[in-house]
Amino acid sequence: MYTEFFGLSEVPFSIAPDPAYLFLSDRHREALAHLTFGFNDTGGFVLLTGEVGTGKTTVCRCLLEQLPENTRTAFILNPALDAQELLAAICDELHLPYEIHQDTIKVLFDRLRDHLLERHEAGENTVLIIDEAQHLRPEVLEQLRLLTNLETNKKKLLKVILIGQPELQELLRQRELRQLAQRITARYHLLPLTRDEVIQYVQHRLKVAGCQRPVFTRNALNKLHKLSGGVPRLINLLCDRSMLAAYAAQQWQVDGKLLKAASREVQGLVEDTSQSNSWLWQGISAVAASVVLVMLIWQFWPMAKPEPVIAEAQPESDWMAVAQQSRNLPEGFKELAAIWGVNEPRSDCQSLRRYGLQCLWSQQPINRLTVLDHPALLKLQDDQGMQFYAVLTGVQGESVQLHMAGQQLETDMDWLLNHYQGSSVLVWQPPQGYQGSIGSNASASQIQWLETQLSFLQGQPPRVLKRYDAQLAERIRWFQLSQNLEPDGIAGDQTLIQLNAQMGDVPLQLSQEL
Repeated sequence: MYTEFFGLSEVPFSIAPDPAYLFLSDRHREALAHLTFGFNDTGGFVLLTGEVGTGKTTVCRCLLEQLPENTRTAFILNPALDAQELLAAICDELHLPYEIHQDTIKVLFDRLRDHLLERHEAGENTVLIIDEAQHLRPEVLEQLRLLTNLETNKKKLLKVILIGQPELQELLRQRELRQLAQRITARYHLLPLTRDEVIQYVQHRLKVAGCQRPVFTRNALNKLHKLSGGVPRLINLLCDRSMLAAYAAQQWQVDGKLLKAASREVQGLVEDTSQSNSWLWQGISAVAASVVLVMLIWQFWPMAKPEPVIAEAQPESDWMAVAQQSRNLPEGFKELAAIWGVNEPRSDCQSLRRYGLQCLWSQQPINRLTVLDHPALLKLQDDQGMQFYAVLTGVQGESVQLHMAGQQLETDMDWLLNHYQGSSVLVWQPPQGYQGSIGSNASASQIQWLETQLSFLQGQPPRVLKRYDAQLAERIRWFQLSQNLEPDGIAGDQTLIQLNAQMGDVPLQLSQEL
């Protein structure tokens, strides 16, 4: 394959989990900290959610490695079971005998109860981990809750870690599961990697595989973040296939064109046979053995969901046809929330708080929104005076990219200014515990976080800081002046939003190449 061509000791972007390639982003570390806290607490349930491929299993593996030696674990990978089957599966994992098809729920429950009491008396803890937990039925979740009723005066005899996609959050909000929801002592929603984290992730995996030179151009890495949405599993697929294509074309670096071509294959789209792309397939056909290998690999690799349709600048009639499908504010907000990895039937600002996100509603001009460098939901008006909504996802000079009704569309700045009604909302991620601003009354953890962020931007080592001081206030003012903000020395919403943009803590930035 391409390993020798790029000077690698092994394939760096396999989708199979390998501890040697473990990469923990800040988000993964924060998720691990939340789960560790929840595990050490006295409650019964810990919850980890995230979109497909964001690294939930990776975080769980790290948690298992940190568990005390006196901990026994039961791992359920297929939770599409009824209550009796689930209890039997837990017995299997804990090596408890039972009579198949004969023992009732009560018999299985009593067997588990006796075992948990025995393990407790022996000084051992028991942890049940359920992956793909969004497939659990409400009555099965209720049976799990009853299992966690088993307790001593000081702690639960069974800890349950639920891992699943965002639908699990919706499932647990059902009224009949409110008692279980109240027993969740720690929950975390894992967001995709930021642009900077994608770059670090790729460099880390290449380094582990023995790479001694840059393989991806800067432009390719920016496109990689945009095309993958920051999802590690999709990053691996795109990187692997683009490196195969580079090898077939005898090209020493993966550029944006190769990555985009690989993306079409990964997404299962039909490749354009125009002259502009013919050189790629000529290069591939020149290496016959590679073609066979590539086709075999590509045939059996799982395909991701197709990306939104991307079109050239649209005629006015086409815009209005799409606008007819985007009259509803909640539907527009769902598209904005999806960029942040939140996919719920009803997304709003209140629901986003569960994922550590906040909204900023404003009456700001477009040029100010571009400075904030975050995707924003805009209120627009068509030529008949009817309002519609679109998410602003990119601005490059006079070119503008919008997302509405499931489509990614391009227009120019004049068109946008003519239709924009001056109202917008953007989503951003404040530091943990944020209450409106970081100033003299902020917590020590928030002050240290801000000191670290600003020090990084200034290229200076951060101080260990517990209190807001004059030097930190001066650093805040320095940043505010550099961003054309009022230099008041207090880090409020807009200061922190622009700080996030500068640090790359945004899943999609308006300033990224279209």
